[in-house]
Amino acid sequence: MISENKKHIVFITAWFYPVNKVASFRINAFAKYLDKHKFDVSVISYNDDNLIQSETIFDRIQVYREKGTSLFQVRRQKVGENWFVHNLKSLNNKIVLYFSKEDYPGWSYSVLKRLIAINNKQKIDCIISSFAPVDSHVAAYQFKRFNPNVKWIADMRDEMSENSYFSNKTKAKLLGWEKKMDIHLNAVVSVSKPILNSFKNSFFNSSIVYSEIRNGYDHNHKPKENFNKKFTLLFAGTFYDQIKPDFFFKALINLENQKKLGDFWEFILLGTHENFSKPNSLKYHLKILPPVNYDEAINQIFAADCNVLILPSNRPKGVYSGKLFDYISAGKPIIALGDKEDVAANLINDLGIGVVVDFYNLEDIEKGILYMYNLWSKKISLNLDPLKIEALHRKNQTLELENLIEKLCNG
Repeated sequence: MISENKKHIVFITAWFYPVNKVASFRINAFAKYLDKHKFDVSVISYNDDNLIQSETIFDRIQVYREKGTSLFQVRRQKVGENWFVHNLKSLNNKIVLYFSKEDYPGWSYSVLKRLIAINNKQKIDCIISSFAPVDSHVAAYQFKRFNPNVKWIADMRDEMSENSYFSNKTKAKLLGWEKKMDIHLNAVVSVSKPILNSFKNSFFNSSIVYSEIRNGYDHNHKPKENFNKKFTLLFAGTFYDQIKPDFFFKALINLENQKKLGDFWEFILLGTHENFSKPNSLKYHLKILPPVNYDEAINQIFAADCNVLILPSNRPKGVYSGKLFDYISAGKPIIALGDKEDVAANLINDLGIGVVVDFYNLEDIEKGILYMYNLWSKKISLNLDPLKIEALHRKNQTLELENLIEKLCNG
């Protein structure tokens, strides 16, 4: 796989295939879709599972899985695992994060050793470290200090020290790392312009290049027209923090009481933990389905008449939500509860693929639901631009990363 004519790219990420998490999908796609005629790709990931081989090769990608310390480490939680085990891991992780200076104690040192070994075998041209956790950046920083000719791209899925959900202690730790990273970084990429702009304010190095590289969908299914016998709304994913269905339920109850939806409708909650109150009056219309793999989730999203996005409007700007791109790929109408001025709303409006309603405004939500119900009852399909949807495929977003790497390495 070694080629003198190719650039050697090394990703550092705690989350990677086969880990079935939104955080891993981004780097999975980058590694998969980078042009293998131009790039040799290696990945260094976190390994807390002895069942995963420490070194593997698939799809022409060399993957190294490194461990941290044997005992004092963050334990990954898995969908569907025993309740007691899940909560025991939560307690363990809180203790580790409270006492440790790293999110994955010892892992960044293991990554650094691996980087040195990889570089001795095949010169590294560019490192791409993915946050969170910060340990990915820590390892890249330590390597870059002694290898200044290697280009370093920091991939930021979320804000670091500017993240309003972090404690002051965590913010202070991350701010310290931002200051260290500043003089060594060559580029910063992020999922949206608001988040990218927050980093422009954090870093003072004028030579840093900034690039918005969105997430996207990662399948080749094509939208098809279908209308269910029952008007079918679908929410895919989990509810947590302020992302709850309470206001949507209230709107449905009001419409149900007013007999505006008839008897033939249902709201499917796919892969949702039952950490919310289910209104008794909606029990015959709610269907809760267990978590499924990505392909099956896509099938469910494509089969719905309307897909539901819930993003509280008091969250920081710049959050698309990964499921939005999967919703868009289906070409079905979307009703989004959230901030009418944020990036998700702007994208939905630009594509003409749905309506955005105020997260806390029941009347607004009811109007949105009735609008979707009217489309279904009259069998009206949306007039969408397929090229705009295709542009959101992860392979096309990866082209932006390719261009950035070539600009840095050849500039």
